[in-house]
Amino acid sequence: MDLTEEDQAAVEGGLQAEALLGMEFFTKLVEDLTLAAALDLLGTKPEASVERERIYHKSQGLQAVLEELHGRVAAKESVMFRLEQEAALKAPEDE
Repeated sequence: MDLTEEDQAAVEGGLQAEALLGMEFFTKLVEDLTLAAALDLLGTKPEASVERERIYHKSQGLQAVLEELHGRVAAKESVMFRLEQEAALKAPEDE
């Protein structure tokens, strides 16, 4: 059950992403920044398009980071599942 370099990178990245997502400080920070961006957006005037766009992009950036982290966890899980399936197919059947 050898891992390719790509699989190894996916597993390592997924483990690191899981650790980060599991940190209460990190998740609270992202929640606080997202809420602050929403409140900032509500506090801007409709004609302040440059400021509104900056706030929007900040919020989208935060969401993109979370999506990337979750994607890396999913990639790790996919590799691990595939490896488990391969191991089960190679294992002699118990009779």
